[in-house]
Formats: sequence, structure tokens, C-alpha cells
Amino acid sequence: MLSINNLDVYYDDIQVIHNLSLRAEEGEIYALFGRNGAGKTTLVKSCVGLVPVRAGDITFNNRDITNMEPYKICSLGIGFTFQERCVFPTLSVKEHLALAETSAFSRRNLKEICDEALDLFPEIEPHLNDKAATLS
Repeated sequence: MLSINNLDVYYDDIQVIHNLSLRAEEGEIYALFGRNGAGKTTLVKSCVGLVPVRAGDITFNNRDITNMEPYKICSLGIGFTFQERCVFPTLSVKEHLALAETSAFSRRNLKEICDEALDLFPEIEPHLNDKAATLS
């Protein structure tokens, strides 16, 4: 479970998140909605240690992760994907999935990761060997 309590986040002297609290239960799916500049990305970046928290706390599975180093947060299983495409154009879809296998937080083998991805997105199976640069 992810719990955020009374979170305040600033960029220099500009407060972008004020006294935000929320809980996200394991196994549930959530979405953040808001206009541009509302603080959605800043909230996520603060949860993964990319933006410092000035006040409040963030806990994950009852462990305080507030202002923890990003690599430590990642090792707990929390990750962040940027909005821009962050793929390696010369790698295949399967090779991109293999990157997850070699990451510090993965304890699963490539077959498990591929099987899970195919369960969620069966339409990618015919493209496992396609290079990322050929996909849109």
C-alpha cells in the first residue's frame, strides 16, 4: 500500500503540492486527473525520490520512503516511466522486456515477465522480435 500524508512539495519557493493526502491499496488501479501544471507529475516524481518533499510523508508497505534515494525506492518495486518515449530503437520488444529482468528490483526471469506482458497485452506477441524503431 502507498500512503501519502499532508504532502508539501516546492520548486524553489513555489509550492506546487499543498497538504495532499491519499492512499492507494495493493491490487487496485488508480488514475490522476488534472489540468496541465496541476502537480500530477510532481506528485509521482516525489513518490520515486526525483523531487524532494518539504513536508509530509510517503510510506510504501508501512516503510517510510520520504526523500529516499531513487535507486532504493526502485529496489522496493516502485518505478516511474516518463511521458516521452524512452525506448532503444535498435532493440526488439522482447529485448526491452529483458531489460526488466536485469533491473535491480526484478526477481523474476524473462519468461515470467514476457508471459505477464502477453497476458496483459496479447496483441504484442506477433511483434516480440520487431525492432522498437519499426513500431508506432
